[in-house]
Amino acid sequence: MRLLLSTALFLLFALSLSAQPKSDRYIDVVYRHNAPPLEGTVISYEYNQRVVLVLRDGAVKELPWEEVKRVNFKYDKRYSFSRSEEVTEVVTEQEPVLPAPNRMFRHQVTSSLNFGRVTNNSNGFFRSSTAIGAGLAYHLLYDLSRVTIGAGLDVNLMNHQRQENVIATTLLVDLPIGKGRWRPFARMESGPTFPFGSGNADENITNRSLTLLYHPALGVEITPRNGSWGKMTIDIGYRFLNSRFELTTASLDVVERNVNYRRLTFRGGMRF
Repeated sequence: MRLLLSTALFLLFALSLSAQPKSDRYIDVVYRHNAPPLEGTVISYEYNQRVVLVLRDGAVKELPWEEVKRVNFKYDKRYSFSRSEEVTEVVTEQEPVLPAPNRMFRHQVTSSLNFGRVTNNSNGFFRSSTAIGAGLAYHLLYDLSRVTIGAGLDVNLMNHQRQENVIATTLLVDLPIGKGRWRPFARMESGPTFPFGSGNADENITNRSLTLLYHPALGVEITPRNGSWGKMTIDIGYRFLNSRFELTTASLDVVERNVNYRRLTFRGGMRF
């Protein structure tokens, strides 16, 4: 009797096991932007950072977040890793990326602050002071294989005390020094300048001379984290300029002025 009972229980247990569905086997699939999908097992999923995947051949592949389009799973009998049937798709939520414009040229808008030391004559006494100026520039850029070239217009207030201003048409050349999101560069900017403005109401600039501007600088170009096409630039440099013009006073005296500008310049801007 006991033997029959044991046999019956064993048969019922075996039948219950055979009635259960076999566990489905799923494989992770990582879909990428502008690249074929990769299959394997996701071992690390860091939102807005990276996805780490073990491929079928055992190799470990680390994908930066901007390359990942979405992650989901598919059924694969050959795969040895099993999951339950109820598997939901995981879609990465990324910030919208603006597509790069389909054009040969880019625009650059920059603003700057410049600082220098000047000597003023006050009642026969010479006094040194700090001159502060500011500027705004626009350049149209063209990217070559190794350098970026551009041409544009540059307006600068060179001395806030005497209201001495210059406008320049400049050419610039940017030479990249490194790679990555924070890419250093060396820049040279040069072009003819034209002085305008006067700080005294009883003085007028009656004659102006074109002079050359030289502006070497070192800076960094910053690419957005999401890979969009707008970029920011920051640089520090030195601006060299000799400005020559003639002033006519209220008493009709003509004064020739030759100003040597040497300005430490901090500049920031956008490229788009």
